[in-house]
Amino acid sequence: MKVVNKYFLINSIDAISFYDSEDCEDVFSDLDVNNESEVKKIIKYRMLINHLIKPETFKEIFKNTLKYYLNKDKVDFEKIYQAGYPSFGLPNEPKFFFIWIWEEFYKGESYILDDLSDYEEYNDHSQLLRIMPYTRNI
Repeated sequence: MKVVNKYFLINSIDAISFYDSEDCEDVFSDLDVNNESEVKKIIKYRMLINHLIKPETFKEIFKNTLKYYLNKDKVDFEKIYQAGYPSFGLPNEPKFFFIWIWEEFYKGESYILDDLSDYEEYNDHSQLLRIMPYTRNI
């Protein structure tokens, strides 16, 4: 079974969070959240760079989770996104943001699954803390 845990997605959104509203306004004030190439640059230069330094176990669960949610029916992508306290909004179709993450992180690799039965949801924040104990409480 491949483990799926939404907290791994939420943790990665933290890379586009600013806790100072002035920083947020300076960096993202002109961002068009529906412009794929603009958002992909942020994903590449903030999220991907942050992702690459994470433990391999984290990366594996993150990838499984992202792939699973991109194929599962009725996922509240907006709720997952907002839980990471991002500094800008989502595109009109929230799923697009997560597809863009996939496309930047796993270039040329398909996220399409025919069967979700090999995946098991285990949405427990403590799993994230065991792998990355320095993670802030989400």
